[in-house]
Amino acid sequence: MICVVGAVALDILVRRERFIKGTSNPASIHLEPGGVGYRIFAALPEPKRLYTALGADFFGRWLAEQISDRQQLQPVFLERHPTACYCALMESGKLLYGAADMAVIQEGLTWPQLRARLPELGPRDMLVLEANLSPALVRTLVRRFGRHTRVVFEAVSVEKLLRHREGLGDLFLLSANEDELKALGQALAAAGQAAAPTGHTGAAPGQAAAAAAPSGPRGNRQDRWVASFMRERRIAHLLVARGTQGARLYTSPPAGPVRRVDQAPRRVVAARDTTGAGDRLLAALLEQADTREDLAEALPTAMEAAARALRER
Repeated sequence: MICVVGAVALDILVRRERFIKGTSNPASIHLEPGGVGYRIFAALPEPKRLYTALGADFFGRWLAEQISDRQQLQPVFLERHPTACYCALMESGKLLYGAADMAVIQEGLTWPQLRARLPELGPRDMLVLEANLSPALVRTLVRRFGRHTRVVFEAVSVEKLLRHREGLGDLFLLSANEDELKALGQALAAAGQAAAPTGHTGAAPGQAAAAAAPSGPRGNRQDRWVASFMRERRIAHLLVARGTQGARLYTSPPAGPVRRVDQAPRRVVAARDTTGAGDRLLAALLEQADTREDLAEALPTAMEAAARALRER
């Protein structure tokens, strides 16, 4: 069973080759079900469930109706918040600006609402979380499930990831892009934390880096920081989406140094819209987590699945 707790949102995708500032731009505007939680969930194999909060409004009901199997969707309908909405200005297939109203997820969805809905999860199950959730809810879910099931966390954006920097730990996999990972490292360094969050224990930062840094000519300063961060936070895998350069996967085994695998794309896809590409990559990697002893072996297949989704969008 894979349980996803995250956003289901109304996506408003505005597409144009080049936007002109300060005037009305003729553009293609498309509405569709979206949200990070939903996009990851939609690409996962069964059995799966999606736990979310929706506004008790027209768009909340419309989104609920778009998911064909209602048993898979476990929504909480809230009167005090509108349904989540994400608006993206896509210029030549790349995100120019994005804006999101996720108050129904960040402020409305709470542990008491989920307590009776979530099933018992074991070591072969997964719990997928994302940064639109409140830090308090993520900490509670990780504390209750992180020791005995595989918890996955998707960073979503720089600003949203940094809200969660104190509580990241006890994860099977953390997924982020290069900008998000860099911002996280800078924020932790500025706070003088190195890697250890409140309530987590581990070796001193310098000891962890020395023991865990990837070896060989590819090891660099970022690799050493990532290795220290993963060891001290007890993070087994770190997936880094790198756009047209492909993806990178760090793996921290129970013993031995952290390993890094870089995977370049077989070919770069000239996509009309890259919305959700990182979510599709993560879902494809998780799909193979049960059948691959070494998750790095699944990275080429996962990247091809993401590329295929971009081509077929």
